[in-house]
Amino acid sequence: MNALDIVPTLLAIPAAAALLLALLPCTVRAAAVVGGGACVALLATTLVMLGAERGAGELFLVDRLNLHLLVLTALIAAATAPVSAGAIAREVEATRLSHRGGRLFHALFQAFLAAAMLALAANNLVLLWIAVEAAVLACAAMFSLWRTPRSLAACWSLLVMCGAGLGLALLGTVLVYAAAQPATGAGMPALTWSRVLEVSAEADPALLSLGFVPVLLGYGAVAGLAPMNGWLARAHGQGAAPVGAVLSGLLLNVALLAMLRFKMLLAASSAGLKPGGLLIGLGLVSALAAVVMLHRCRDMRHLLAFSSAQHMGLATVAFGLGGTAGNVAGLLQVTLHALTKSALFAALGPAGRDADRRGTEGRARAPGLRWAVLAGVVAVAGLPPFGLFASAFLIVTAAAAHSPFLAAAVLLGLVAALVALAARLPAAWASESCAGRMVDGLAVVPVFMQLGLVLLAGIWLPEPVAVWLRSLAEQLG
Repeated sequence: MNALDIVPTLLAIPAAAALLLALLPCTVRAAAVVGGGACVALLATTLVMLGAERGAGELFLVDRLNLHLLVLTALIAAATAPVSAGAIAREVEATRLSHRGGRLFHALFQAFLAAAMLALAANNLVLLWIAVEAAVLACAAMFSLWRTPRSLAACWSLLVMCGAGLGLALLGTVLVYAAAQPATGAGMPALTWSRVLEVSAEADPALLSLGFVPVLLGYGAVAGLAPMNGWLARAHGQGAAPVGAVLSGLLLNVALLAMLRFKMLLAASSAGLKPGGLLIGLGLVSALAAVVMLHRCRDMRHLLAFSSAQHMGLATVAFGLGGTAGNVAGLLQVTLHALTKSALFAALGPAGRDADRRGTEGRARAPGLRWAVLAGVVAVAGLPPFGLFASAFLIVTAAAAHSPFLAAAVLLGLVAALVALAARLPAAWASESCAGRMVDGLAVVPVFMQLGLVLLAGIWLPEPVAVWLRSLAEQLG
């Protein structure tokens, strides 16, 4: 079985669910059941792809790198679905969201998954850009459902900043096409990533290097990197908890993969600009700027937003360093951060920064979520025994091999972020929202499952997983 043959099914599952939920009238609970079923089917499909033969076509590509992110995305979607069911139902009950808005949220969630899967599986560079644009639009549409000044401001900020970034990314894509065209010929081959990678050594190095800069800044804006990442804090503060899980756990990774695809193209060009230094510089600036903002935050969700920017900056530094150690560290960072943040947003509770002032009704019904929030904050702070400590340690050691000054800067940022997050631990423990009616019954299980995986990665990494990560690191170069 070829994995490429499964890709249409992979895309059809969330697309069909989105269309069904958007067109057919049904209750919010029924919409949640349909969406949850689609997420489980999506996860099952990606797991089947793990055992299939990988390959590349004109439009789609399945390799180890995107297969890793496809499975991760489907896993987080399936874990977020039960939380979405309860969270959106309560938003409707509290009249913060209309019945139609609740149904449309589940439709947009599936539309986002379809766009994210398309971006991850795309082999065509323009198709990749279109898919990332569609994912951003689906996220913005989720915010618009609440119709409050803050949610609309978050929607507008997301559209403006990510739209500007994607405009730069499109410019860079055009320049890469112009660089590859003499070697591949006009038309589709010059836009097919795997084909351009084969002829990168023959492509115009000046145009290839010139195209990488706007691509890095453009997709970097969507990935939460400086300087166009102001939308991240506004967006995380609004909407229901699943929106935060989508942003930190899924959207940022999709944009990061797009950056890595172009980085691999430039790295294969012997005469082109070396991308490692640009990635290290942008990642370090993003991480340190986020740390500064962490110390100025008083709102928990904004704190998590800047924490996401810091972690994505660290991952970018790791991928810039390259080599087995750097790439493994970056992959661990991206994977464990996505699992931790999606679980943390699920446990945090009602939407918006005013959640703690909406009453404490039912606050004893889910006391275990206090422990989930506490564990999540400890994990994102990079403390042992959670896996993000291991990835941070690997990043520092890889940076030390490159430059002692770089290692000192990364370490300083990690310590400063730890201080900021540690100061929020008492507030996280006392959070009214996480003690409230956020998660019902078995919906709490995925929260602890994701945190359990992050904990396991910090204590013991199974040999097959280590081998898989090393194979991904070799692909990244």
